[in-house]
Amino acid sequence: MLKPTEVLVNKSLFLLIFNVLAVILLLVNLDIFEYKNEESLRTIVAYEMQQTGQWFQPTYLGDLYYQKPPLFTWLVLASQYFVGWTELAVRLVSVSSTLIICCTIYFTSLRLLNDKKLSLFASLIFATCVHIQFFYGFIGEIDVTFSAFVFLQTSCLLLAYHENKKILLILGGLFAAASFMLKGLPGYVFFAITCMVLTFWYKKWRWLFSISFILACLCSVLPVIAWLSETTNPEQAITTLLFESTSRTKASADIGKLLFHLIVFPLELFKNLLPSSLLTFIPLLFLLLKKPKSFLTNTQFTPSREFQLLIVLTATNFLPYLISAGARARYVMPIYPLMAMIFAYIIHHYTTDKYRSIFLNVLAIVICARLLYALFGFELIMEHKPRSIKRNYELAVNMIDVNKQIACDCKPNKAICLYFNQENNLYLKKSIYTPNWEYIIDCRPKLRSDASLIHSFPDYGINLYKRSSGSESN
Repeated sequence: MLKPTEVLVNKSLFLLIFNVLAVILLLVNLDIFEYKNEESLRTIVAYEMQQTGQWFQPTYLGDLYYQKPPLFTWLVLASQYFVGWTELAVRLVSVSSTLIICCTIYFTSLRLLNDKKLSLFASLIFATCVHIQFFYGFIGEIDVTFSAFVFLQTSCLLLAYHENKKILLILGGLFAAASFMLKGLPGYVFFAITCMVLTFWYKKWRWLFSISFILACLCSVLPVIAWLSETTNPEQAITTLLFESTSRTKASADIGKLLFHLIVFPLELFKNLLPSSLLTFIPLLFLLLKKPKSFLTNTQFTPSREFQLLIVLTATNFLPYLISAGARARYVMPIYPLMAMIFAYIIHHYTTDKYRSIFLNVLAIVICARLLYALFGFELIMEHKPRSIKRNYELAVNMIDVNKQIACDCKPNKAICLYFNQENNLYLKKSIYTPNWEYIIDCRPKLRSDASLIHSFPDYGINLYKRSSGSESN
């Protein structure tokens, strides 16, 4: 007789509820803690785009910004219309992207593997991995949004070949263009590898010369060309994006670094996909060793052709980052959905109801831990954080007259300038673009000769100045 928890794994409704909770809880208390990592950069670029009305040429503190294409900026702009200029604006984009990935995993798995419970498990596995639940699923970085568009393009291409629907190739091309418009060339790398693998796997060589495939390729590049033509300097934009995409590969020339990376990088991926990576590794190990265990339904590992394809797609898209010593673990986030589908297949087809109930219980613990983290952890972190940019801003804003011209020469700690912008409806730029500044926020260790120091915030190396009478702007 099945125990209550074993019954749950056989009820699609309960799996759906767990999926919904895993995503909805990402929204809890998102506006409590200050900007982290590159969130302030992404928000500043979006804020300035709204201020300047230059929808195709981003700027950053007044400088032309070419490091990333503007799609993520546009999404942040759309988000702020609903929630205003707060930390929530950039984070809502990431939460929405996480939801899109979960839905895409479900529908792709259902079409490919034809099992509703397996598909729900796959979606839940992605949503509850620690890298998503405790950071990238809600932090306003580009990575999870990029992963959403890459997986959408992968799903379209996969189903196009699997179901013989060429129209999906064109949709995949459009998602490839969107991927480029988020992060540059890596979007095309995933597109090219996926097309190559699927063509070989399904032996549809003629598709490469079909009108649908040609249209897909055109759809992947024409939006990008249209955007580049609207930038201030297309050549510089292309050069910068090429450098951004290739700079990490140079470290591979160092054999020592490459060997270290070959060992550590897979372990990082394993860690980021916990707890499901560990819970899947245990039965998989016994399956491969053909050792009988009470939680296995059988020891004959005979995966379907669809499962084998998922393995090949994952491995080939992982390989470029495995052999690039400068790659970081978050770069392979676009393959997380494929790995979630692989994990779900193994758990669903080769383990007992008892083991699946244990699996589900562990994922439920992760969801509960995420709720506690949001309810109490965020606030505790901010209360006991000795070095807070937001607190520095709250002190600084009371020391100056915000109705006068303020400049910002503080790129390393730009979050303080962002708080000045969004809290006071300002538009802070570098001093070279604000010649009549009265106050300036500067991060250089050397004191300015053209201004008197009002206050120094040594924890972040931020100095607040007032222009000296009779001095000229630098």
